Amino acid sequence: MGFWPWPGNRSEFLGLLRERTGLNGTDANLTQRILAGFVLRPWMIKLVRTCGPAGYVTGVLNDQTNWLARLNQQTEYYSAFDHIYNSYYLGKGKQDPSLFKDVAADLQLAPDRILFVDDNKENIDRARTCGWLALQFTDKRNFLTEFEKLLS
Repeated sequence: MGFWPWPGNRSEFLGLLRERTGLNGTDANLTQRILAGFVLRPWMIKLVRTCGPAGYVTGVLNDQTNWLARLNQQTEYYSAFDHIYNSYYLGKGKQDPSLFKDVAADLQLAPDRILFVDDNKENIDRARTCGWLALQFTDKRNFLTEFEKLLS
């Protein structure tokens, strides 16, 4: 999402979403629409599941409300990852560069040993500023090509 207001709550987030997109509806209606529109990329989950046995640590760093936990109840995608970092519980989002430093410290990894994938260029830029490797997701073909280059 990339524009979570911190500190904030779901109602503030949905208010900002309405303001920036022109969407209308109650909080419950918008939440239902967003959750219904959330689509996991099965190929991405399959790829993540191959990373652990290859010796890589995997994780999710997401700017979301508690929706991720709700989505996990339906899809059980958390099981594909070693770590789940959700801004809802952390109290800060990807707009705060200290989040990247906090995650690196928690993982006990040097920043240049972490690959961050995101579709938001500003998030990519912040991760790179913090020393992380970063790959902007635009589409599957480009992602897989760049991912292979990084691993080789």
